[in-house]
Order: sequence, then structure tokens, then C-alpha cells
Amino acid sequence: MATCSVAMETEPVVSGPTTPPAYRWTDEDTRKLILWRSRNSQLFTGRRNASTDAYSVFLAERGIKGVEAKALKKRWENLVAKYKSWSGTTHANAIR
Repeated sequence: MATCSVAMETEPVVSGPTTPPAYRWTDEDTRKLILWRSRNSQLFTGRRNASTDAYSVFLAERGIKGVEAKALKKRWENLVAKYKSWSGTTHANAIR
């Protein structure tokens, strides 16, 4: 039984740009966001893009990479909605 060996050309492995891992948001980040948002309410004027610009400031101050200001704005809106839904419940109902 004869074996045949064929030389195969292999493509060089080229590593492309890698995306950094997604930022893992913590409870501490949420606490800091709430405090920062209350202390910097003057940045949220209601004008177009004011809140997006303000959230960019928060991300820069905290050194958070991989999160867009638009996503942080959505996170804040979700926190407010959750708070409003909880504030209508009694303490006994909230424990259940």
C-alpha cells in the first residue's frame, strides 16, 4: 500500500480588528449614575441632544469604554420606568 503525500498550501492567519469585550455594567455603576444624574441635572435641559451629550460626559468621567451615550440614556429611561412601576406598589406587595 503506497501513501501519497501532497503538500498543501495554507493561508496565513490574518488577525483582523478585534472588538473589545462588552462593558459589564455593575450595581455600583448604577448607583454612581443615579447620584451623578441628580447632581448634574443642569446638563439635562430638554434641548435636542442635551441628554446624549451629558451622558457622554458621565462615560468620560468614569472612564467607561464600550458603552454609547445613547445606550446609557436608554438605561436611565428604563431605571425611571422601573422606579415608577415600583413606587405604586405597597411594601407588602413589593416583598412578594
